[in-house]
Amino acid sequence: MELFVSVTVQSDSVGIVPRKFTRFLISAEPESEDDAAESGIFDLQDETLSRYSETCSNAVVETSKVVKEKISVAWISPSEGSGCIFIRATILETPDTWYMDDQNLGIKICQDSKAEADDQGQVLEKCYACEEAKYEVTFEGLWSRNTHPKARESLSNKIDK
Repeated sequence: MELFVSVTVQSDSVGIVPRKFTRFLISAEPESEDDAAESGIFDLQDETLSRYSETCSNAVVETSKVVKEKISVAWISPSEGSGCIFIRATILETPDTWYMDDQNLGIKICQDSKAEADDQGQVLEKCYACEEAKYEVTFEGLWSRNTHPKARESLSNKIDK
């Protein structure tokens, strides 16, 4: 099951004037050290601002040094079983001011193992259930006046009566 993710790098505003950047590199790297591991595919959203890197596979870079406030690309996940992927960005404001390996410039995306467990399999045309079955359901959660104030109030009124 493929996952489509919109990857956006956007500068923060400092006061009224937004900060801008001139160059960027957005890359997708497998967590695995295996050279054959897939890392997904980038899909350019605006080819006037971004292009595929000529020197780094699975990376997108700027087309020019025009100042930018925001850049977006789409990322399509690799096939199932490829493991976790790191999506990272490097941002250059000026030749002397650049950012990389910052917590806000990267994310680790992993395949949801629950999605596989939730697969119900194929639909059977005939059901051959012959016996009775009993199930037990347990609900757990935080139900307090802070999380559900209206519902708790009406529930309390019903219990008190």
